[in-house]
Amino acid sequence: VCVLSINSFSQAYKTTNDSLECIIKISTYKEYVLKKYYDEAYPHWLASYNSCPASTKNIYLDGVKIYQSFIEKEKDKTKRLALIDSLMAVYDKRIAYFGQEDYVLGLKGVDLLRYNKQKFEEGYGYLLKSIKSQRNETDAAMVLTFMQSTGGMFKNGKISSQDVLENYMLCIDILEYQLFDAKKNVNTTDYLAFKNNLVQLENQKAELIETLGESGREVIDVEKEISTLKKENSYANKLAKAEMAITSTENIFTQSGAASCQVLVDIFSPKFNNNKTDVELLKKITTILDNSECNESPLFTEASEQLYKIEPSSRAAYNIAQLFVKNKDFNKAIEYYQKAISIEQDELAKA
Repeated sequence: VCVLSINSFSQAYKTTNDSLECIIKISTYKEYVLKKYYDEAYPHWLASYNSCPASTKNIYLDGVKIYQSFIEKEKDKTKRLALIDSLMAVYDKRIAYFGQEDYVLGLKGVDLLRYNKQKFEEGYGYLLKSIKSQRNETDAAMVLTFMQSTGGMFKNGKISSQDVLENYMLCIDILEYQLFDAKKNVNTTDYLAFKNNLVQLENQKAELIETLGESGREVIDVEKEISTLKKENSYANKLAKAEMAITSTENIFTQSGAASCQVLVDIFSPKFNNNKTDVELLKKITTILDNSECNESPLFTEASEQLYKIEPSSRAAYNIAQLFVKNKDFNKAIEYYQKAISIEQDELAKA
């Protein structure tokens, strides 16, 4: 068992009424959790969870790890459902004692979608509420999970194509904000080095798990290296997550069946006709139509040309160039491709 000073524990506590008994209980289970000995940790953790609920948020973070491990190993359906209910209760109790409801509901939704398909709609609801509240602060992985659940909800007839479109636009807005914010704070060389190091460590971890299991000492050491790498390169990590999430979100949307050209044109045409000077709207229309392979529609042409008139951007020039290619006007296409390259400031996009 790890031995830590009373002072160091007391500083992490929310209240000043936590007893020495709570400190002992928490220190007893903590070392087991760090080593992923969840069976040994559980009785001591449960005592802390029941007796010291306001002591530290770590009780709930560790409880999630313990129950997730139990759920993933449990084969009996009835016992598994009981464990899932216990996991959901951990999230609820965390909200009761430590707040952050908008954020924690997202975590709860992700796990409900992962472990209990019978409550898919409930998990989707938690994520929708969480993302609408957190907006740009939502973790990219959580945004992607929400988009995956959106696809499932539409497939099962629970939401409309309009709902899918609105969710897609919400997700893309958040992810593009995070992408732009990260790009401002990391250069290309550092970013590529980070991605290379991360891939190497992830591959090393996978190989060790295959031979030693998840609780192997070497596995835990590599996980610490990965965590340190991400913390020391937070913007590079944010950029990598946003890039991956954007690509996956776009694929989910275009493959959902909700993104037919006619549906998109019907939805966006009135918006375009009512406000042809809204730059953000024009960007959304051209991006979504292009990603959905609807760039032969008159709406795409009109919106692209209008966007370029108002805001001559690389993306708008690129869209217009594509139109000229389709019409076999290659000289004009070259002209606009060159404009797109000359305007673009981001080196990766330019390449």
